[in-house]
Amino acid sequence: MKNKYILNCFTALALITFMGVSTAQEDNGEEQAVLTNDPTKQPLVRVIANPEKFHSEVITVTGYYIKGTHVNHLYLDMESCTSYDTVNSILIDGKLNENDFIPCGRETIKGKLNYSSDNRNWRNDSDLILENAVFLNYIEY
Repeated sequence: MKNKYILNCFTALALITFMGVSTAQEDNGEEQAVLTNDPTKQPLVRVIANPEKFHSEVITVTGYYIKGTHVNHLYLDMESCTSYDTVNSILIDGKLNENDFIPCGRETIKGKLNYSSDNRNWRNDSDLILENAVFLNYIEY
């Protein structure tokens, strides 16, 4: 009887602990983008990790962008943006405002994803191009 009581207490404690851990996980906002009414919104990390899933699809992604330069990429993180590391990025093919130079601000961009190894060259280490890109907003950090 005493062993059953201890086992029940241990089970209850384990359940409470795991429930607390699952609700205490930090939300970085990326996954929430998928839950909105816009089915084109996708986390940039998901697109870079699984490009074949989004090939030829219209998507909306948010990342770090250098406005007004010849380096037209949307970067996954600030470090890649400031070092022009194009491995974790998407090449942007769209209308640019050459009058603005804003270093590595967050930008939300919508366009059709083209995934092909033909997209790589000496300046671009990514297989991804966002064609006919439209800049939806700009947030300076």
